[in-house]
Amino acid sequence: MVANSLERIGVIGLGYVGLPLALALSENYDVVGYDINPERVDNLVKNIDNNFEHSTDEIERCGILFTKDENKLRDLNRYIVTVPTPINDDQSPDLTYLTNATTLVGKYLKTGDVVIYESTIYPGGTEEICVPILEKLSGKTLNKDFFVGYSPERVNPGDKVNTLRTMTKIISASHPDVVSVIKNIYQSVSNKKVHIAETIKVAEAAKIVENIQRDVNIALMNELATILRKQDVSIHDVLNAAGTKWNFLKFTPGLVGGHCIGIDPYYFIHKSKTLGVNPRLIENARFVNNDMAKYICSMIINEAVRRKFDLSKAKILLLGLSFKENVSDCRNSKSIEIYQFFNSLGISIDAYDPKVDPKCLPKFINIIDDKEINRSRYQVIICAVPHDDILTKINEYQQRLNPNGFFFDLKSVVKEKNNKNVVQL
Repeated sequence: MVANSLERIGVIGLGYVGLPLALALSENYDVVGYDINPERVDNLVKNIDNNFEHSTDEIERCGILFTKDENKLRDLNRYIVTVPTPINDDQSPDLTYLTNATTLVGKYLKTGDVVIYESTIYPGGTEEICVPILEKLSGKTLNKDFFVGYSPERVNPGDKVNTLRTMTKIISASHPDVVSVIKNIYQSVSNKKVHIAETIKVAEAAKIVENIQRDVNIALMNELATILRKQDVSIHDVLNAAGTKWNFLKFTPGLVGGHCIGIDPYYFIHKSKTLGVNPRLIENARFVNNDMAKYICSMIINEAVRRKFDLSKAKILLLGLSFKENVSDCRNSKSIEIYQFFNSLGISIDAYDPKVDPKCLPKFINIIDDKEINRSRYQVIICAVPHDDILTKINEYQQRLNPNGFFFDLKSVVKEKNNKNVVQL
């Protein structure tokens, strides 16, 4: 049975998932926040979130012990693992962070402890990968000495509406006796909206299916956009018309990067193939979405040819480098792929992103500020990631175009119809 001692919670990993969870939990629990990144921890100790998701005041009043010292995890009895689960170059799961975090917890696991995973994993991964590590290092047995739970993260960086406080949290447990413990923890942070999944596998699958559904639907929109463009039909006009039907799901075309939609499907693909199943639709969606950056580059080249200017002698400005609007995270950014494509051709290209820390960018990127934009002229301006800070100056940026240049509007942010200087996906 679960020990009735005072609950002390350790959150392992303080990124986009772990920090908001730790902050919310600290209102009702004694919380230790652990991360292996010393710079991240040092900033949080100074009440600074370099992801720009939480204010200095919010962090200052939380009472969390932020640490990179694993010994501070010794006296805890609830552990929540929120580390990233990326992919390798061959698109296979990279479980390094997850197994390292599990190894860390396993060293300090005591009788009655509960370990909850939020990191994305394929169905069965928690019990197949993590539990054996915990049992081996602790010398204890699952559901006899300790318990495991899974609650998939649903954090949407940059979203101030759908937050940890407002979303429904899915929870699951390795044993019925621990369901109430996990439920109480998550009810304290999610306005009591908790869905209890039948098994850990169900909860794991739910997270991946959420993102596969979006990936497949965006891929469909991207494919439709490429076909309709050949008929000189705007996909955005079509979506506005089709959207008048009550049951139409309005997904939009665009770049699919980041560490959820662009990564999670590969975990399911990997597991499917170990089961002897070839998930063709899911794989094709990944292919279509991964190919969009290249397709956009070809559109820009073709438009330059149509306008009869030499792109190799032109100057390009790329607006936005993060993987999505209003976040600083550049992991798996398809906007960076666009920059890299033109840079590899020897074309002069500048980049501007008010959210991104230049230290996090590849060294080949020439990132500039607003003042430098105002001193320059461009043949092509690509609005790839329209942060709010960029949207407010869209008209100003368009003024930096040469007379025969064009503004490539990836997200259809320019509402003016029949503007010959604007090209949309």
